[in-house]
Amino acid sequence: MSSASSFRPGSDPLGTLFETVSSLTQRIKDTLEADFADVALRGEITNLARPKSGHVYFSLRDQAASIRAVMWKGDAHRLAFDPSDGLAVRVLGRLTLYAPRGDYQVVVRHLEPDGLGALELAFRQLHARLAAEGLFDPGRKRPLPRYPRRIVIVTSPTGAAVRDLLQVTGRRLDRGRDPDRAGPCPRYRCRCRDCQHDRPGQPGQRRRADHHRPRRRVRRGPLGVQ
Repeated sequence: MSSASSFRPGSDPLGTLFETVSSLTQRIKDTLEADFADVALRGEITNLARPKSGHVYFSLRDQAASIRAVMWKGDAHRLAFDPSDGLAVRVLGRLTLYAPRGDYQVVVRHLEPDGLGALELAFRQLHARLAAEGLFDPGRKRPLPRYPRRIVIVTSPTGAAVRDLLQVTGRRLDRGRDPDRAGPCPRYRCRCRDCQHDRPGQPGQRRRADHHRPRRRVRRGPLGVQ
């Protein structure tokens, strides 16, 4: 009880300076951010939250301690996998202090699984999600035809993949077909009477360079055709 008398106005013989909570918090914040500008941690994710703002909030813990962490929206969008509770991770970031609560936390700029590559984990998560949808069910698979009628390859029309495909199919499925018929998919189906290109039930014909060219517009002036 004797210590209570030192807080009476005008009775402080040492001239103690009482600072505000905000002032003390700011000094702690400045010290933390200066001394722990770069931290590298490993731990287990817990209390993960992903609100609509796009930020990721979670805690990192081990057997004896826990620390809050946040990953801002810009860095979170670059993640190749979906973090989840219980996942062991390694993080790079910086230490800061959230003044309204007086809590210090790690601002994470890089997050990766500990012991498992990010791309491998992303692949496993995608495989598990598609398997849960039944996309790998053997009953959904269709048997491949022995001799396909049409092969579609999505690539550049001048790339090496097209040439490789023509060479392989020419060796394996050569039945006298003309390799020059291969080309990009037409944007429309020909409706003219003279051209039988891409008509259902009829063999396609080679396109002549001048067949589908627009006709030259003829203007008639006072002196005749121009």
